[in-house]
Amino acid sequence: MAFAAFLAGKIATRAGNQRALLGGLAATAVLLLAVAFSQGIVMVAVTVLAVIFSYSLVANGMVPFALSLVPPQQGGLGVGIYFGGFSLEMSLYSVMFAEPWAIPVVNTAVVGTIAFLVAGVCVAAGDRLKQTLSVKN
Repeated sequence: MAFAAFLAGKIATRAGNQRALLGGLAATAVLLLAVAFSQGIVMVAVTVLAVIFSYSLVANGMVPFALSLVPPQQGGLGVGIYFGGFSLEMSLYSVMFAEPWAIPVVNTAVVGTIAFLVAGVCVAAGDRLKQTLSVKN
């Protein structure tokens, strides 16, 4: 992740954080399914490396995105909401999936794919809401 984060940061700088974030969410969603259906150790390894890189785009882009949604004087609130939601999800995961190793890989990949796609819709909606509010002000 450390090496992927550097390259992901470079890409986000060139393409724009929003585009890199949305691309990372979409790519991670698709690649999770690819991992579940990959066969052979080499193909699984390549696909997992691709997931690591695409998720780096997401991990690098979420805090700047959260900061972009709130006025600068409320930056702590934006980041706090993001990390609070992330921590809530991590806490609820063990409640919802008490034995994650017992869940078939394909089911896990489908749920993960849906989650990343929903996150992409939320990011796009947040950006549209920000644009709408800035036009009205």
